Amino acid sequence: MIINKFKDQFYSFLSAMEFLTVLPLRAPVFSIPRSIVYFPIAGLLIGFLLVAVHYVSAFLFNKLIADAILLITLIAVSGALHLDGLADTIDGIFGGKSADDALKIMSDEHIGTFAVAGLICYLLLKFLFINQLPETVLYPGIILMCVLGRYAMAYLVVNGAPAKTDGLGNSYIGSIKLTVFLITAGITLFISIAVLGFMGMFVFLFITFFVYFLNRYFVNKIGGLTGDTIGAANEVIELSVLVLVFLFIKLLAE
Repeated sequence: MIINKFKDQFYSFLSAMEFLTVLPLRAPVFSIPRSIVYFPIAGLLIGFLLVAVHYVSAFLFNKLIADAILLITLIAVSGALHLDGLADTIDGIFGGKSADDALKIMSDEHIGTFAVAGLICYLLLKFLFINQLPETVLYPGIILMCVLGRYAMAYLVVNGAPAKTDGLGNSYIGSIKLTVFLITAGITLFISIAVLGFMGMFVFLFITFFVYFLNRYFVNKIGGLTGDTIGAANEVIELSVLVLVFLFIKLLAE
């Protein structure tokens, strides 16, 4: 009995890693709903990987190059899936006159002008904030960025509603028990405090409120959530965490 429960949890963890990364991990039983609680842990492991890559890169080259390699690694580890969601969401939000138009544009495999401009601005801002974080909070900030980005995805999957009747997202968005999210939030809060103490708790609470309003925005704009908007939320939250940590440190220094 205990072995079977452990096996189920391990498969759920593998499902989270398989869903969120391009690592060659294959869960014998793949289930997104059961893997939700492991999203922040997957983010933690991704954060550790980025820290290791940055540490080695900074030793071999310099900080500027190491920051660029870190960003490239972050994109590569997810197969640019979340960036693709951000691009589609930008195209849909800014190019669609109605919810149906936006969803239709987001389903188009071609990338538009809004998406190209948006991605360039987003990646530039992300690189600059990574580069400008003080060394004392750089690695904790990177880890927290990855953890809260995946936590945001879990929040939306549990608390959101699907905007479409078809698509991968429709099979799991809004179909997971609230208790699963509460456990996920507890894990995320614990990691946030362990990584950045009081600052981590503050950032966690701010991000939770931010994702709540982000969810409401998507409901009002396109009628709910899609796989693209969930991926976009991860990217938006990652940048938001970097901005918050930067501002927090700046305020403390004054």
